[in-house]
Amino acid sequence: MRLFQPTKALTFLLVVLLSVPQPLLAQTRKPLPAKKPPQVNLISAAVNDLLKEKPLDSTEQEDATDSESDDENSKPPADDAPIHELIAYWTLYGFKEFDQTNAQPSDKVRQRFLDYLENRPWMAAQLAHYLPETPETYDRLYKVLSEDLDERDRSNWQNVLRRKLMFNSSYFREDLLDEARYLSKNSYPDYLVLRALADLDWDAAKPLVEDLIKAPLSSQSVPAQAMMYEQAVKANDGSLAESLRTQLKLVVANRSLGSERQAALVALMGTEWSGRDEWYVSLFADPSLSGVQIQERISAEKPGASPKDARPKAPQVSFDEHDPASNVLWIPMMADAEKLLPVVVGLIGNGNRVVHLAAVSALSAFLINKAEKEEFRKQAARALLPWLSEPDWGGKFERWSFLESLTKLHLPESVPGLIWVLDYDDLPENRGLAADALRQYKNPQAIPALRRALNRTTDEYSRERLIVALAELGGIPDAEAATAIEAYARRMLTEEGQAEIREAREGGSEKPLPLPISIGAVFAENESAEISDGLATLLFNRAKALKRTQPDLARKLVSIAQESNGIVADLHFVEHMAEGWVDVEALKLALESRAQLRKNVAGNLEELFNQGGYQTGLAAAILNEEDKLNRVLTGRDPLAQMALLAAARYTRAKLPVESVGKLLANASLTSAAESYLEVEDSAEARKLIWARHPGEARILGEGRDRGFNDQVFYAPHPPGAVVPEGPQTLSKWEDRMRDEVRRPNGPEEIYAIVPGQSPGIYNSIIIRVGKTGAEISLHQAEGRRLWRKLDSSELQELKDLTSREEIENLGPENPVGLMQFYPHVAYLQFEYLRLTKDGGRRIMLSQLRREPKQGATLHEQLSGLFYRLSKTGEYKLRYAMEDLIPGVEVLLADDKRPVISVCQESGQVRVQVAAEGPDSLSRNVASPNISQYEWRALASGQLGAQVDDVPNCQSGNQLLSLPDWLRDLRIQTGLIPDHRARLGNVWFAQSGIENEYGIWKFEEGKAPVKVVAGGFSSLIVTPDGKWLVAHKIIESGDKFEQQVVRIQLATGREYPIAGTAASTLFPVAYVAAHNKLLLSQQQYQFREDGAGTFFLLDAETGAIQPVKGEFRPLTNLFARPLQPTDKPHEFWAAIYDNKKKTTSVGRYDTRTFTFTPGTELPELRLTSENVWADATAGKLYFVYLGHLLRVPLTK
Repeated sequence: MRLFQPTKALTFLLVVLLSVPQPLLAQTRKPLPAKKPPQVNLISAAVNDLLKEKPLDSTEQEDATDSESDDENSKPPADDAPIHELIAYWTLYGFKEFDQTNAQPSDKVRQRFLDYLENRPWMAAQLAHYLPETPETYDRLYKVLSEDLDERDRSNWQNVLRRKLMFNSSYFREDLLDEARYLSKNSYPDYLVLRALADLDWDAAKPLVEDLIKAPLSSQSVPAQAMMYEQAVKANDGSLAESLRTQLKLVVANRSLGSERQAALVALMGTEWSGRDEWYVSLFADPSLSGVQIQERISAEKPGASPKDARPKAPQVSFDEHDPASNVLWIPMMADAEKLLPVVVGLIGNGNRVVHLAAVSALSAFLINKAEKEEFRKQAARALLPWLSEPDWGGKFERWSFLESLTKLHLPESVPGLIWVLDYDDLPENRGLAADALRQYKNPQAIPALRRALNRTTDEYSRERLIVALAELGGIPDAEAATAIEAYARRMLTEEGQAEIREAREGGSEKPLPLPISIGAVFAENESAEISDGLATLLFNRAKALKRTQPDLARKLVSIAQESNGIVADLHFVEHMAEGWVDVEALKLALESRAQLRKNVAGNLEELFNQGGYQTGLAAAILNEEDKLNRVLTGRDPLAQMALLAAARYTRAKLPVESVGKLLANASLTSAAESYLEVEDSAEARKLIWARHPGEARILGEGRDRGFNDQVFYAPHPPGAVVPEGPQTLSKWEDRMRDEVRRPNGPEEIYAIVPGQSPGIYNSIIIRVGKTGAEISLHQAEGRRLWRKLDSSELQELKDLTSREEIENLGPENPVGLMQFYPHVAYLQFEYLRLTKDGGRRIMLSQLRREPKQGATLHEQLSGLFYRLSKTGEYKLRYAMEDLIPGVEVLLADDKRPVISVCQESGQVRVQVAAEGPDSLSRNVASPNISQYEWRALASGQLGAQVDDVPNCQSGNQLLSLPDWLRDLRIQTGLIPDHRARLGNVWFAQSGIENEYGIWKFEEGKAPVKVVAGGFSSLIVTPDGKWLVAHKIIESGDKFEQQVVRIQLATGREYPIAGTAASTLFPVAYVAAHNKLLLSQQQYQFREDGAGTFFLLDAETGAIQPVKGEFRPLTNLFARPLQPTDKPHEFWAAIYDNKKKTTSVGRYDTRTFTFTPGTELPELRLTSENVWADATAGKLYFVYLGHLLRVPLTK
């Protein structure tokens, strides 16, 4: 009984009257026939299973259905709609991959968004695009930004507003200019920045643009030329515009260039000039601009034709997706469709086939962009309709794209062509798309072609589209569908059958399912293939016949038949309920469509209510009449009470709490009653539960039922953090808090707000109240926190707010904007917890931010109080290890100047830190760039003078340690630098200079030299410079072969490593102690416990041998080199033990691959690049998430 659609009421009534057999209609007027004794075991198991099911979401209304059409749903809410509805619509609308129209919010809605954003500036990322673009808006945003500047909370929203103002107003003009200058000097001009500056202040931007025009790289000079051209046109400088136009035309014609051609084309077509459209038309003869490739081929006239009918066909064309300049001709149409679309349509059928194909390609690309007006898209589609029956009109990819666009357009004239596709197109994907497109026309003439296409289609994805279209057009008789559903159901009874069907339907099997099973699967699993009353009747009758001999199959058929929206399914459900022949899925479906059952079979439910047992309780829950609910609760039928509690819990129906509380005394109902009360979650219900569990610190409140507590989600952590393996879930954290509050010397109360991801470790606020006062802790990272005492007024404010009845009765907060579409993503959620040993209260929050200045909700007040407490007062830093080991010193802990790395040079300790910068509103709060870091000496535990970079202090961060000349080359050529492939000032790296992919040699002041062609990764050069070892991928057609190769650098000759295991290995590190290279079956993701298969390779001979030992210190591929000890081939290393939650720092012998632990650092996750041992002074320095610490070095 799929949820009933109210908009189809009249159709439904006609179907019922015409198709339901008379005996079934009679059942709606007569008492239920006498039945055999109910099958208590089945219904009992179903009710007990229902008690374990996750209840329906509290926000879900009873029988919520989408009564509006898709077109109505796609329309924006009214201008005066609730602000949350407007935000939900427009944030999702803007987030879609393709918008359905180019609609924008009205001026009134934009103004409402601005008002809302002023009060809740953290919505900037979602609303900034929809604000009024006026000077008044910019003034108001600047005021918001100025008033909310908090140096301890450089949030992303501040940067969003700053950049919006910088790019669109007079605010932050100097910052915009500085950024443009910086990017230009670093050979990586950000043309968004430069274009914004040009639009706002051309005089300031002009010198930078002129300098870029002179740049040697066309990727820099051409966009600058395009920008200069646009400004010349604006300034009516005809002479300069004409000169630049000539240059840009030459760029467009230059086939050796890539994306520069598109930049030039867009600039030229974005302005009006004499001969523009004629020049544009001439470009269609250049296949390098359209991606057209022509290849002669021989093909049969139609599928199934004999070889003698084979004849030369028109050239086969394809769209080359790998060519950077492919298919750029459609782009100008996006800016001026009204004028250029007819021009391109006029090129269809051109005598020059290249021109015709280019026009087809451009129009098909134009159709992909659904932001275009529908009238323009229909115009383009009509021009391409002959393509449906003439596949050689264009390329295969474009044809698929065209067919996909027809599924979104209403063009009845396309029906004949779509039927041709069903009959003659070779690709099943295209036949499936044609079927999708035909569904909207309800044309029975398509049925024979759909049947023929289905009979010759074997992949399940395309079959499903064909079957759905046939079902909607009435092309599959009920008898055939019933037989198919039974075949599917029979196969689904075994694990092997389930796996076979799942694998085939998910595309993981090349073996097609028998066609009847495919048809049955679609009816059973796809809601678009509706089960009619006639089909449901056949399935129910068949199930009745199989009930005794094949009960499992019969139940499966019933479960599928009950997906019908018709009255037949409702009548049979009540009949099966009376017999006790139901499972938990049937109960859930019935409860979710209970309004439909009340409407269709109320009389039958009344009889069921009088039956007694489980049936009475379930009927009462569905009927939802107060008198019947009370009669069950106050009666003496425990089975009925059990069923009612289970059903009411699942639907979150409100029952009299006092009556439910009395059932707690009945041992057989205690668990069900308590489970219902926990979901009911009123103050009275919580009081009853806590009274039954004194001293257990039982936590109540919606959260666990929504999946937050027991699901593991991964989210971004602070920069440099090692993501824990199996991060702590909310349920584990709650258990820790419960244990803490129940200890004899534990806190009397705990108040906390923690994130759904890694609670108690990151971004967590925990307040502990004891006999002597309260302490607040801010948990920034694993193993460290900030803390301070709460004063009496702060504690009283906390208790006053959290003890309010309306706060205690809060349910989960409904998120606003994009977050409401991801309600179960843990890192987008926070949990508030109030806990004593007598019980606790949890409330799910969607944010942890300051309280809005006006109109704050209760959730925002609760979140805002914790936020304010976390931002006020003087906090002290505390590491957990300080309580466990003596002599811990925190040397540097300035969050504004985080420490990146530590090392020693000539006995002097040096640290890499963020450079000091302007501490003002104009400072960019985005991630700092490379130039904002510097090396400094460490003197007496304090930062000293700045020092020059030295090789010994090479940073593990690849970008921070690259020389400037190589960093520029990386940007220009796309090279992938790796310190393992470096010899002094010479680097070897994979790159694709001028589309020639392979390993290249880079050296300052010299042109790059290609060493060998191909695709390589994991490059390592031997110290003598003779050999380079790498992992190579060889592409052969649609297959890929992998191997480890030795490359002789003097000759460029390759020597593949022999052996069956070699194809699965990757170079890891050069080991000087053995003069060999370490190979592993892992490339990047090494196991935290160090397990794995490793080999040693002799680069000179190619000999390979297995090796065992401890290799974790060598597998941090992008770290700085290990620090040597005072012994040959021995190094200091750090290894984290996930079980002990401790990092061990000790000596690592690369001769024996053994590790000798020394200093233990509990509660911290560190790698070897984070530590530096000063053996002479007996000190160990280490960097942990921006802080520099020092501890005694264990000997």
